[in-house]
Amino acid sequence: RYPEAIELMKQSLVALEASNKRTLQGKKSFDSRKFNSNLALLYQLSGSLGQAETEFLAIKKVFENRGQKNNPEYANLLNQLSLLYVQMNKFDQVEPLLVKAADVYKRKFTTENPAYAKVQYDLGTFYRLQGRMAEAETALTNALGIRQRTLGENHPDYVKSLEAIGILYWKKEDITRAY
Repeated sequence: RYPEAIELMKQSLVALEASNKRTLQGKKSFDSRKFNSNLALLYQLSGSLGQAETEFLAIKKVFENRGQKNNPEYANLLNQLSLLYVQMNKFDQVEPLLVKAADVYKRKFTTENPAYAKVQYDLGTFYRLQGRMAEAETALTNALGIRQRTLGENHPDYVKSLEAIGILYWKKEDITRAY
C-alpha cells in the first residue's frame, strides 16, 4: 500500500508547512527534513528510486546550505543515500558517502557507537558486493566488535553482523569460518 502511504506522507508535509511556519522554519526545519526523509524512504521501498534520490538530495542540500555537515542526522542521510545508490547501481557514489558518514559519526561519537558500527556494516557489505573481500572483512569485523561491546550479543544488529561475516566467509569459500 505504498501509494497510500506516500499520499499520507505528502498530506503530512502540507499540514506541517501550514502550521506555525516561524517556529518550524518551513521546508528547512528539522521536522520537515524528517518527514521528507520518510517520504524518500517510501519512494525507495515502492521502487520509485529516482523520486527517492530527488528527495534525499534536496534534504542533503538543506543540511549543506545550513553548514550542518557535522550533524549525525546528516551522516544518517548520507548512509541512506548510499544504500539507495546501491539499488540504483550507482556504485561509484556509494563509498564516498559511507566514508563521509563514518567520519561524521567518528568525530561526533567516537568509533564505539552503534551508528558508526552501522556505517561499517554497510561499508563491509558494499565491499563484499564489489568483491573487495579483505576490505569487507575488516569493516564487517569492526562492526561486529562495536556492536558486541555497545549492544550486546542478544541484539538483532549484532546477530546481523554475525550473519554478514558468515556470508562473507561463505563467499570466500572458507566454510569452516562461515559455519
